[in-house]
Amino acid sequence: MRKSTLAQHYADRWRCGIVKTQWELGDPEFETKAFANLTHAMLGAISSHAVFDRSYFSYWAYAPALGCDAAFMPDLMARFRSRTPARLVLCTADPAELRRRYAADPDLYFSLEVVLAANKRFPSLLQHVPDSLPALHLDTTSANALDAIAEVDEFLAESTAETSPEMVLPLMRERT
Repeated sequence: MRKSTLAQHYADRWRCGIVKTQWELGDPEFETKAFANLTHAMLGAISSHAVFDRSYFSYWAYAPALGCDAAFMPDLMARFRSRTPARLVLCTADPAELRRRYAADPDLYFSLEVVLAANKRFPSLLQHVPDSLPALHLDTTSANALDAIAEVDEFLAESTAETSPEMVLPLMRERT
């Protein structure tokens, strides 16, 4: 199951759009910090369900493969704050599966080598997010859609105390 399939499922379920932004990388550090501020503002301002398919956390994984510095990212990720409950679902896949997917549907922005390098680095971002952001690492290699959705639903149910979750893929959210 692809991350975009999972994002679309929750957008359809919650009848909301998908927030998906793209960097220009003219000034990567400035853009990523601005992206973080925008994400925090949107999480506080959107009054309905929201799915963020990609977030500033993604820069942690992509930066080295693009020849950029990500040294500022651990502090930026550790400062993640949301006034409403948010949940992080981090999707990765086996390199062979990514090669298969890329051959069938190439990324419009990144080469296969960049995608593979980012996929390998993604799990390490979990050590930098605050404890206040519950996270699920979902290996989408062999997960069929129903199994992946069931795992995410279980994560949302377990990580929700008194309120319904907002979900983030890397930044999906659900509002009550």
